[in-house]
Amino acid sequence: MTSYIHFLEKALDLLDEAVYIYSPLGKAIFMNRKARQMMGVPENSPYRGEALLSVVNVTSEESTTLSCIREQKEIRNRLCRYKTMDGKEHYTFNTAHPVFENGTLTAAIDFEEDVFLLDKRRQLLEQLQNRAQNLALAQGQEKKKRSYDLEDFIGEAPSVQELKKTVRKVAPQDSNIMIYGETGTGKEILAQSIHQLSRRKDKPLVVLNCAAVPESLIESILFGTVAGAYTGSTNRKGLLETAHEGTLFLDELNSMSPAMQAKLLRVLQEGVFRRVGETREREVDVRVISTCNKDPFQLVRTGQLREDLFYRLATMVLQIPPLRDRIDDLEALCHFYLRRCASRYAYPLTHIAPKALWQLQQYSWPGNVRELFHVLDYAMNLAEGNELTDDLLPDFIRAPWTAPSLRETSRKRSALPRSGRQDPPPDMPGRTLAEKMASYEMYLLEETLHRNQGNITRSAKELGIQRQNLQYRIRKYGIEV
Repeated sequence: MTSYIHFLEKALDLLDEAVYIYSPLGKAIFMNRKARQMMGVPENSPYRGEALLSVVNVTSEESTTLSCIREQKEIRNRLCRYKTMDGKEHYTFNTAHPVFENGTLTAAIDFEEDVFLLDKRRQLLEQLQNRAQNLALAQGQEKKKRSYDLEDFIGEAPSVQELKKTVRKVAPQDSNIMIYGETGTGKEILAQSIHQLSRRKDKPLVVLNCAAVPESLIESILFGTVAGAYTGSTNRKGLLETAHEGTLFLDELNSMSPAMQAKLLRVLQEGVFRRVGETREREVDVRVISTCNKDPFQLVRTGQLREDLFYRLATMVLQIPPLRDRIDDLEALCHFYLRRCASRYAYPLTHIAPKALWQLQQYSWPGNVRELFHVLDYAMNLAEGNELTDDLLPDFIRAPWTAPSLRETSRKRSALPRSGRQDPPPDMPGRTLAEKMASYEMYLLEETLHRNQGNITRSAKELGIQRQNLQYRIRKYGIEV
């Protein structure tokens, strides 16, 4: 028990808040380190048994602790001013709690916070909040400077052309639009393109990345604040107000909490909002473009996205295909990025070797276009000439037997069944025997699984291998079943 009390006292000594425990007679039982500093008690000096009125210049009525003992009830957040016997003056907030045992008062515990320390914390909190709000505004302005239009969305695949066609139709309307696509597919480019094609193009485009702002700050950043709403708050316009008559771009909406979603819903329904701490309502006129990196319909089903908010935000849902489903666009994307970055590197790459292109096309690109651009940056850092060769690619790209065959995997993801036998993989010059064997093995596995409608047991029997062996190869090549 003695050891337990010792550890408890050590823990209380770590607090920045002063903690006092007094007996019903007003005599000290315990003071933590901060309390001893406030009272001017020297280190290792005995203090237990000292009467409270003997160490501070305060009356019984002014003392929070003695008032608590006398009234036998909790006293919260009393502002106190007192001097210790060494002449130091303190301004504090005190909260005292009576402790009862079998109905009898046995002690009073007083928690004391230095007003000046609280003020420093308030100033720090205000600085952090202002920094977060300024960062959010700066990110929005930076994105506005890097303005994109629909020509920056590179791709000739039918799915991309159909998407662009739809964007040109819906952008001039004033409906809210939700964009769905995996990470790195180009959702921001599409959002900016919609704004540039809209009737609001000359008004602000304000961006909020919902995943980048702490939950505790997102409301004040979005709606703004008024002075006095909380400690350190100032009159500050929020992003919603900044976007008035323009477009509010909510990136990664699925990162927003349900509680915040409900507050946003009211704005969309009624066209009014209140700054944090304000009673009067302000009108706002914004078009909202939002993005999700997960299927919004699935998010609604799982409760991560409010159904009523979804209907307000998703008059149109635009889905961006992942890079693996439009792999024929990869070459054009590579040339676009290599031209754009040519001035940043000592050896700008102007040509792509056939083997390097083939290897790029075999990779699954889970990070989509953003990952492709990262790989091209990697290659340009190593380049000593003007051709992108396979030896400039990262190891995970140059090992095609560990990645899925993209053209086949893309077809596997389609809801439409394939008919007829597919051509085997081409015999690319310069490939090693291991690469050729791995590529052909992938082809055989995918064809057999397709023929058996994904049934692993029947496919394994047809291939003459154990079921577990087939499952291992499916994982090895990343084959979709």
